[in-house]
Amino acid sequence: MIQIVGRTDIYFNTEDTFLSDINYHLTMSLEEYEILEHVINGKENKIKISFVLNMKEKVECRSLLDYNSYAYDEFKNRIPSKVRTTYMQTLDIRPANKKSKNTKKRIQTLTNTY
Repeated sequence: MIQIVGRTDIYFNTEDTFLSDINYHLTMSLEEYEILEHVINGKENKIKISFVLNMKEKVECRSLLDYNSYAYDEFKNRIPSKVRTTYMQTLDIRPANKKSKNTKKRIQTLTNTY
């Protein structure tokens, strides 16, 4: 397994998706995440998150940096289809730890070092 530490902005409309749906998907599909900012403009919402994503190793990747090309698509596949994201900032790519706990302190340490 490969572990990606990153940040992104997620955009959604409250007519289509609820924040609880997004939280459910993020909790189930990411190793860890933290909502850094939530901006509401009418029915449009923007959430800035930092996250830790574990993904399977790919045969076509020869080095850890090669996984950067696949990280955005992997992240997009893990959020609801009506949720948009325009970019993903990759902060770190490394082999995944076998044991990981969902602790707020750990994700702050991972993302604040960059």
